[in-house]
Amino acid sequence: MFRTDFTMDFPFDPQELIIFSLIGVVSGLGGASYVWVHRKYVLFMRRSKRMTSFLQK
Repeated sequence: MFRTDFTMDFPFDPQELIIFSLIGVVSGLGGASYVWVHRKYVLFMRRSKRMTSFLQK
């Protein structure tokens, strides 16, 4: 369709790969920390008798 002068030896810029891998690591750590905090919250809500009695009223 349109002619370009892009090199096809290595289609990705190494700087892009580093940035995308950092985004993946940060997103993975964020997701894992969310799951950890949510689990702690749920276990606290199950164990706390005051909280369950307050929420069931």
